[in-house]
Amino acid sequence: MKHAAKEHVQSIGLAAELEQWTVLLHWLQKIGENFQLSAKHQAALQLVCEEWFVNIVHYGFKNRSHDDLPYIQITARASAYVPRKVWILFIDNGKPFNPLQYELPNINLPGQHRPIGGLGIYFIRKKTRLCRYNRAGSYNYFTMELEEEGREKQ
Repeated sequence: MKHAAKEHVQSIGLAAELEQWTVLLHWLQKIGENFQLSAKHQAALQLVCEEWFVNIVHYGFKNRSHDDLPYIQITARASAYVPRKVWILFIDNGKPFNPLQYELPNINLPGQHRPIGGLGIYFIRKKTRLCRYNRAGSYNYFTMELEEEGREKQ
């Protein structure tokens, strides 16, 4: 008798370069298949991962010496014990950046009155159930929890 896996965990390591987005996207599509995510859940997963990956590449390594190899590790986890949830952990050795300490932009303001930036973090925080940030040594740890129902937080 074959038993279903109780927990799925998959990881990938990438150079912090925009060209790696296609590699990450392909990996996320496989995650969706392996974790049996709905199309809506898969789309939310890809959106938050793209926003955070681009944020790391553009800002985490901006004006940084090339002594350290810019690196990003992403781990996805799903559990049969907690159905309809996926956890994504990004680890990078870029500059410290805690996205949770920034106020969300007021998207009801007309574009010309809204400051530039912050929409990626807005999408991440609206599409996830929970986010956590920690800095340990020279590494950023950012965890996002996505729930299958696809309801956006109010």
